[in-house]
Amino acid sequence: MEPNMDVIEIKYEPEDDVLDIFFSKNKIDDSYDVEPRAIMHVDRNDKPVYLEIFEASKNFNVAIKSLPEKIKQEFFAPA
Repeated sequence: MEPNMDVIEIKYEPEDDVLDIFFSKNKIDDSYDVEPRAIMHVDRNDKPVYLEIFEASKNFNVAIKSLPEKIKQEFFAPA
């Protein structure tokens, strides 16, 4: 995964408890399990399109470890 990815959108689906972090609007070509409850969707060049985190409210501490460092610092660093 590229260390300097830009986040273009973050969506939370409360009815499904899924957090989606979008890095691109490219067409999805493949997906990889990142953690037991997270999937990274990639384009045909293996570039991340979006990260899908399931049971986000229950397992966020585990899933956050799979996020790019820039995202962790920008969105989850202590104030």
